[in-house]
Amino acid sequence: MNHDRWAIAACLTATQAEQVVAPRATTWTIRAQRKLYYPYFWFGLRTDARTVLGTSSAWWSSLVDARTGLGYTADRFDLEQIDADEPVLLDTRLTEEEALAVAQRYVGYVGRHRRRALVSSVLKPLGCRLIYKPFWIVEGTRADRPSFRILVDGVTGRFHPIGL
Repeated sequence: MNHDRWAIAACLTATQAEQVVAPRATTWTIRAQRKLYYPYFWFGLRTDARTVLGTSSAWWSSLVDARTGLGYTADRFDLEQIDADEPVLLDTRLTEEEALAVAQRYVGYVGRHRRRALVSSVLKPLGCRLIYKPFWIVEGTRADRPSFRILVDGVTGRFHPIGL
């Protein structure tokens, strides 16, 4: 097992991913094809800001999509180690430094608006880790129609059609 690869702990098995799609495609045969892992940079950031009530500090968790560069704030999540033999780990397109700049810009924006800060916060990185989020590719087949594929989020169960 490669101990330096981590993923957000998955809630869905292959069978559960199939069950997400099956009620919406009752006349189709639904099968989970494979699991893939999508890369994100996770950053822990601390902000110190002056507000109308004085100076305050806050801790933020931020995820940056390591392929598109989109930034998000994140709720707490658990991690699990990924076995080196896991099927697909998508490559990153951003460096850690580029991702940190995105996280600082996004958290700074969110922090100013949520906390009604008078000036920009001082953002201090407290930690960074490349993590992965699991997804399932689920296929629907039927003899009289072309097949379809759905990408099912392995954590939330949300889904998106792909490859129509």
